[in-house]
Amino acid sequence: MILKEIFKKFNVFYKRNLFLNNFNNYCKISYSSSINSVPKLIDFNKVSSRIPFEIIEQSNIDKEKTHKNFSNTLTSSPKTIMNWVEDKPKTILLIKKPDSDLTKEYAEQTIDYICKHHKDSRILVEPSCSSEFSCKKYKNRNIYTFKEEEIGELGRVVDFIICLGGDGTLLYSSQIFTKKNIPVEHLKLGVPPILSFSLGTVSFLTSNSFNNFETVINKIFNNSFYITNRMRLHIRLRRVNGSVEDFDVINEAAFHRGLHGAPLKLNCYINDTLLTKTNGDGLIVATATGSTGYSLSCGGSMVHPSVNSILITPVCPMSLSFRPLVLPCDLTVKLVINSSIRCKPVLLLDGLETIQCEKNDTIEVRRSIYSIPTISKKDAVTDWVRDINENLRWNQDLKPK
Repeated sequence: MILKEIFKKFNVFYKRNLFLNNFNNYCKISYSSSINSVPKLIDFNKVSSRIPFEIIEQSNIDKEKTHKNFSNTLTSSPKTIMNWVEDKPKTILLIKKPDSDLTKEYAEQTIDYICKHHKDSRILVEPSCSSEFSCKKYKNRNIYTFKEEEIGELGRVVDFIICLGGDGTLLYSSQIFTKKNIPVEHLKLGVPPILSFSLGTVSFLTSNSFNNFETVINKIFNNSFYITNRMRLHIRLRRVNGSVEDFDVINEAAFHRGLHGAPLKLNCYINDTLLTKTNGDGLIVATATGSTGYSLSCGGSMVHPSVNSILITPVCPMSLSFRPLVLPCDLTVKLVINSSIRCKPVLLLDGLETIQCEKNDTIEVRRSIYSIPTISKKDAVTDWVRDINENLRWNQDLKPK
């Protein structure tokens, strides 16, 4: 009887302490989450539309050309200046390379500098990396995140983008601003200019060094900076079952035979005129920007990004006479998968997306009206010459041993 009473009291005491411990833990979690609930979710209804800008083409031959509606403008001058028209930029989208301590450190420095010296601006970070900025020091800063389903609003409010990473991070940023994510009425405002810092392996497309990031950021806020206007390709995939899918790429669309050993056969048309029938590992349709990527490794020419063009480069063709082509940008290239193939071809888009295709599927490739303006370190010519020499080591002499 005595043991029974002792056990009963102990049981009550144990349950009471268990409840208190659980309650205290809950309080700690709630308190911690209330502190770390930054970045805050932005209310897009309270954010004004992006600041309008104009593009000025400088030329040694013609007079300067000024463009107000940039989304439908395909500039060709290697010296193109961008100006904010009414005010300084207010909303900045920061995109960083995921799972990288280096880009996280640089992102923190960037946020601190902008919040301190450009206090009227707000910074948006992606939901996928918002937890990296959940600490007390960001509590009173103008740093926000957004819901995945609100990504379409970025086209309306973002004035410019900061990329911290390599070429892949810039390609990813380009994929955000497509019809797939952004409504057409917002894309008509033009894709926001991208300021990319060189933090990757090759970083051919990211010309700015982070060592002087304060100077570069101030240059953007103070107006008049050079851009490289990079043409994109619009890809329309028409499947045999009648379905249609649309994509935009900044580098290339590449057909490949996939894992199967049999070659890929394609019927290639230009403006509905049969150009050739290909037989090999695949075919690349690239932009001038993409000419220094996959196309270059397959023997394609290097083309300056201000030369608006469409490149066709074969991948391991079964013909010695199949050479790469450079075409005008106002043509439509159509590729039809031959019905006699034995492989299972795939379509690669900027190396970021892989799509399985079938016999008789068709892709139509034409110039996208939504180009990508990237902010130059100096200007499009100087940056490109430096990059092909320093990053690609083009025509470098062999040093004697």
